[in-house]
Amino acid sequence: MKLSIWLQELKRRRVFRALVTYAIAAFAILQVIEPVMHGLALPEWVLKAVVIGLGLGLPVTLLLAWAYDISPRGIERTPAPAGVSAKPSARAYRALVLVAVGLLLASPAVLYYLVRGGPPTVVASSSAGATAASVAVLPFVNMSDDPSNEYFSDGLSEEILNALAGIPGLRVPARTSSFAFKGQAQDVAKIGASLRVANLLEGSVRKAGGKVRITAQLVSASDGYHLWSRTYERSLSDVFAVEDEISADIAGALKVQLVPPDRAPSAQVGATTNPEAYEAYLLGRHQLNERNRASMEAAIASFRKATALAPGFAPAYADMAIATLLLGRGDTTYGDVPMSEAIAKARPALDKARELAPDQVEVLAAAGLAESFAGHFQRALELYDRSLAINPSNGEVRNWRAMALEALGRYDQTLAAAAEAVKVDPLSKIALHNYAPTLQAFGRTSEIAGVLDRLRALDEGWSEWTLGTLALGRGDRPESARHFLRAVRLGRDRAGADLAEVFAQLGLREEALRAGGAGNVKVLSALGDRAGALQAARSAAEKEPDLPETTRRLFWAVYGAGRTAEAAALAARLWKQSEGAAGLSSDLLLMMADAARAVGNRDEAIRYRDRAEKMIELARRSGVAGDHVDFARAVLAAYDGRDQEAVALFVANLATFTGSRADLDLPIARRLVLRPDFQDALRTLDATLADQRLRVLRMLCGPDRVSPSWQPAPETCTRLTMATH
Repeated sequence: MKLSIWLQELKRRRVFRALVTYAIAAFAILQVIEPVMHGLALPEWVLKAVVIGLGLGLPVTLLLAWAYDISPRGIERTPAPAGVSAKPSARAYRALVLVAVGLLLASPAVLYYLVRGGPPTVVASSSAGATAASVAVLPFVNMSDDPSNEYFSDGLSEEILNALAGIPGLRVPARTSSFAFKGQAQDVAKIGASLRVANLLEGSVRKAGGKVRITAQLVSASDGYHLWSRTYERSLSDVFAVEDEISADIAGALKVQLVPPDRAPSAQVGATTNPEAYEAYLLGRHQLNERNRASMEAAIASFRKATALAPGFAPAYADMAIATLLLGRGDTTYGDVPMSEAIAKARPALDKARELAPDQVEVLAAAGLAESFAGHFQRALELYDRSLAINPSNGEVRNWRAMALEALGRYDQTLAAAAEAVKVDPLSKIALHNYAPTLQAFGRTSEIAGVLDRLRALDEGWSEWTLGTLALGRGDRPESARHFLRAVRLGRDRAGADLAEVFAQLGLREEALRAGGAGNVKVLSALGDRAGALQAARSAAEKEPDLPETTRRLFWAVYGAGRTAEAAALAARLWKQSEGAAGLSSDLLLMMADAARAVGNRDEAIRYRDRAEKMIELARRSGVAGDHVDFARAVLAAYDGRDQEAVALFVANLATFTGSRADLDLPIARRLVLRPDFQDALRTLDATLADQRLRVLRMLCGPDRVSPSWQPAPETCTRLTMATH
């Protein structure tokens, strides 16, 4: 039997044409069935049934094409070939039939393998950095007629994310990163690559009357194929139970495909079954995540409603405490309530939450934040670690933890903590903003460009703020002012405080006060206004006497004003408040030691000085950049009386000096001023500051102003006129 005869016969019987036609039809059906299935919320088995049916139809179609033909007379058996010298033998016919039957019988098993995906590793994405045991929860789409129900779909998505994050071995990006794609029609592969996950969980929520319909789908990030899907229809009165059911079902499906089945998330305590209370809680969470003063106040009202309806609802009390704390006055908060007052207002809600569910993840996070704001960083760190042990994907808590480590001077852990915060929450603007200066502090400048690119793609205002912070870290005040001005113009109001510091270092008093320096002890000190700084520090200390932060500011102002005895007393108080130097920099500890030594408190002076030396050595061993460590070493050498070494270290790193000229007039450095080599260094610094001041004046008052929205004071522009004539 010749192959050419078989090919001629297949062509004559139009088998090839049938194969091509069937393939085109099957492809068209597959393109249509998937969007129709998910648009109608049909179960996942519908798609599998269609695929299997198409597979079974292939051998049947080929057999029919061989045996029958379509002619003008209808369907009839294909006649034997005329004039063919040889024809396939009976044995060949039997072989063909056996092959066809074999394909028919084998197709279900083959298709089952292809549909099921074989071993679990088939689910994994090929995205760089993604592991099979990873999933991002995208915000569920609000399909309700009322757009205001969006808080419900967002809240449900976040609750599912938190449930999945508690599964050991399953990596789940934090809410900030997952929700960054809200409302964007992006390719799943790009989303998976951005979040470094192998799978995406998406869905929709429709709430109408007393009913809720929720559809959830698990999608492979590598190819977009749906791996799992289910639709839930329940009464709205069962909404909390539905959320638990969805979380359990999704976690179960993921564990089957991604992680061992015996790893289950711990059950929540302090929850509620009151649907109205739960809806108020979800609305409060939505408002809390908006992160501005008005939204914080609205969130508190929502949480109050939730707790009034469900007095045992621990997460609502915990989040009420967090919102109240974030209305306090601080560098990382959103209000202007004195921090001690904010802590006092948050205390009842926090105490109630801890009474109801002391080990619940939100409760531990809220308690840690309260301890941080109170200056008790070690206690805060322990609470953050307990919270992250339950939900390691909480990017917000990871950021708080990184800041606590920095305040504690744990230089051996700060870089890893900042990196982990970005890994868990790769699209978090605050995490990226904190990570870039940390990389700079550790001398890993080659990695900063990638962080800035990601931040720039997310928010130009945040990237300008970060660029300004990095420029100030290099001692480039004009460049930092340029970026801070742009950041303020783009809505990053907090960059105004940094801008005020730059203006103060350059002696531009009017601009520093307008940028937010009025009442700022650090800004007033940088301006050389010791009396103003002291008055502002005393006023703050009267309002918040128990906060270590206000005591630190008061010590700085008192010490700078030369009031040694009072400074020594404040140093002892500050040491006690800070629980063994927590939150105290090595520079501040050495000033405390200088004040204590000046009044004869030798033991206290040694304690402060030795603690500072240990911090400096830890920073050096941990890889902190040389210029950062050398400035700290210079202050230590000055305290120890090693003046020549102190001056040499200062001169060697003069170009990256980030402090103010007034910092070099503090008592601990006054002895150095008598040295000719230090005087030369000061003249060099003065010349550098004068040049930088002129460049900033041109930015503010020149023809090519950086920020048209920033209107400089007349006195500022007069200085430019005087400097250029």
